[in-house]
Amino acid sequence: MEDIIKPSIVNCDYKEKYWRIFWENRILQSPWMLLKLLIGLIYSSVVYLFLLKDPTDEDIISYVENTTLAWLLVDQGQGKCSLEIEGCKIKSFFSTSKLKSFKMDCTRHTTGGATIQKFFFNGDEITDRTLMMEILFFFHTSSAHTKFHLYSNGLTEYIIDNDVTQLLPSTKTSLPLHNALTKSLVSPVADEETRTKKPWIYRYVTQVYSVEITRESLIKESYNKSPFEMLSKENQESCLPFVRYLAECKEGVRKALSEETLPAGLLEPLFHHMIVHAIDHDSCYSKSWKLRFGAGEFLGASCSGVSVFRSLMFRWQMVKPSLQPICSNKIKNVKNNKFYDTVYKAVKCSDEKYGFSFADIVTASVMY
Repeated sequence: MEDIIKPSIVNCDYKEKYWRIFWENRILQSPWMLLKLLIGLIYSSVVYLFLLKDPTDEDIISYVENTTLAWLLVDQGQGKCSLEIEGCKIKSFFSTSKLKSFKMDCTRHTTGGATIQKFFFNGDEITDRTLMMEILFFFHTSSAHTKFHLYSNGLTEYIIDNDVTQLLPSTKTSLPLHNALTKSLVSPVADEETRTKKPWIYRYVTQVYSVEITRESLIKESYNKSPFEMLSKENQESCLPFVRYLAECKEGVRKALSEETLPAGLLEPLFHHMIVHAIDHDSCYSKSWKLRFGAGEFLGASCSGVSVFRSLMFRWQMVKPSLQPICSNKIKNVKNNKFYDTVYKAVKCSDEKYGFSFADIVTASVMY
């Protein structure tokens, strides 16, 4: 797999042969993100004033079970599960505390409902459910999700450099998106130099986007693969429907590659580039949008209203899978292409089997 596609989030420099991708993104995506921001200010205000609720044990465990964090749950038998992370490298701009480790022990009851038995944050036991949700969300969006972007740049370059015409829809947006995130002065992910030498730009990007992680720690953590070493394993036997669902979607990509006689080594990159990335955005937002928790301050229930609103804006602007209507790049809209048609039908079939509705939001590339 890595012989074909080299995982990296920073190999995204502008090159003349990729000019169309960068200009298309600038013309179509940038204005849409600005419009989305203006809508988000109104929408997040309504949620903040009228719809917010404190997270319960059921909310927190359901969030883990129905997002890609489910891959990290260890089944202990009799409905008991644990999730343990150590050696984190992510750092928040909004807190002096670092997320180094956490552990959650929980139980899904056969009679219904779920309970968190214990939760440890950096070695200390905590009982604040708001803080638990903030920790899980911060790790999920800043560490786990970043890993689903790792193959996108190399995959885009491979498709263009080798003229793989069947997969051209999977080249859109990814390179300019990652270039803006990891290299731009006004990136939503601010770096230490911008924070110290250009504080007005830092204040602008953190207030507008509310992205709490530092650029340096995001890039460093993206290569910390240890929590997700099991990603390439087949998980059809998992006790969690969400994990079995993703495994079956992966089989759909495998089938499409085989039918089009494309290299089998593209399976993992395409699976994460298309399916995992889009589903992770949708499931993360749908399971967290109305829950009250802050933006990487790790203060739990005592977090400020400003921090909660920042978190809402981040969820709207950076997590919610809102695609501009002119060129959404959803696989269901890719015409006259057997590869994407096969993948779409496979995901749609898995949707019907497991009661999900992700097929219509899966994109051919990383679009947001």
